[in-house]
Amino acid sequence: MAMSVTYTTVNGKLMMENRGGVKTAYVSDTLGNLIQCRDASGNKTYEAWYWSYGEIRASTGTNPSPWGFVGLLGYYTDALNYLYVRARYYRPNLTRWQTVDRTWPRQRSYLYCLANPIGNIDIMGLWPCGSDCPSSPKCEVGCFFDDFLPTLLGLILGCAGAGGWLCGALFYSCYAAFLLACITPPTCIAAFALLLLCLAPCDAFAACLVGAVAGAITAFCVCANHCESRSSASANSNTGLDQMRGGG
Repeated sequence: MAMSVTYTTVNGKLMMENRGGVKTAYVSDTLGNLIQCRDASGNKTYEAWYWSYGEIRASTGTNPSPWGFVGLLGYYTDALNYLYVRARYYRPNLTRWQTVDRTWPRQRSYLYCLANPIGNIDIMGLWPCGSDCPSSPKCEVGCFFDDFLPTLLGLILGCAGAGGWLCGALFYSCYAAFLLACITPPTCIAAFALLLLCLAPCDAFAACLVGAVAGAITAFCVCANHCESRSSASANSNTGLDQMRGGG
């Protein structure tokens, strides 16, 4: 029977464990690596040093947990020394992901953290962020430029290519006629009716434009909540992960 393990997290980062009544405190570096373990008396029981891409360069003592490279943010080391990072597995010995990024081609298919493993992390296995993520707004800013603007511009330009220029020409021609014809209330009403009639062919473009804006807003909302979701996933996934994977 697997030993019961309880983890304590703060803002999505693992801080300590209670494994069968034995408490161990984790010591992290700025990247989220587990660099030391200390017992309840504060004595150092484990220490590790890492190469840039996550392989252990040297260690002393015994690590009671499956956490190592970026482990305190949820990278789970399995029996094959693959790192389970929620969406996929990372292989430190190959300095690459095991499978293609689901967000490809927006992100590189196998490249780990934009080839900057000492400055970036990827705690969902989907796209990298600075080492202060998920608390940093850099994720949302990057997502804005990566997802929101291309979505908005791509959809709008697609609509424009499908008839936007013709629609614009019709609109400005009819609007000019409306201004010239609108002298008295009856002529204004007639001119406005003509303006609406002229704009009828633009209905499809208008609907497309509304869809483009709605799609872009949706993309932005997803982006804005991305880091918050990663933080929640980190807090929820870390607790009890040993039990789910049969750790003991």
